[in-house]
Amino acid sequence: ATLRAPRRRPRLRMSRQTITVPIVIGTAAIVATASVLVASNIVFTRHYLLVSETEGVPGLPARYWWLLGLVDVSLAATIAILVAFVVSNARQILLIRRQHSFVDGVTHELKSPLASLKLSVDTLAEAAVPPAVAARLLDQMRADVDRLQSFIVHLLEAGRLQNNERTVELQPVALGALV
Repeated sequence: ATLRAPRRRPRLRMSRQTITVPIVIGTAAIVATASVLVASNIVFTRHYLLVSETEGVPGLPARYWWLLGLVDVSLAATIAILVAFVVSNARQILLIRRQHSFVDGVTHELKSPLASLKLSVDTLAEAAVPPAVAARLLDQMRADVDRLQSFIVHLLEAGRLQNNERTVELQPVALGALV
């Protein structure tokens, strides 16, 4: 029987192009919608000018202005929705990037002291470790454990602050000493 290495799940990588694609597509959609807006105004105006010239109507009728206004408002609303969509997508992509960076940083901060602890434990497990080396390794292990504990406390505190779960410890204060 042969041993196989465990299969790793493929990780999604956020490339620099990821944020440009939705921005380019959104910008193209906005330009296309604005072009439709301008083209519809031109076509409607030319149509009614042609109708007014051929039928002898002195001015443009009110229904023309209402129809043109309705088209303009609907296309302007479409442009606003597209802009909001592009901005939302860009923010989501940047948030995902920050989350990946955060996870990478946390992983590094956890791996370094753990690797040091493992090395120290493996060294202490050997039979012939001089007492001075053992004492130095134990001091290093304590420092690494303190570092891990401090890091985890900071992570938990950041989570509480993010969720607006602030803990306040009330203590009696001597007002005379405070003044």
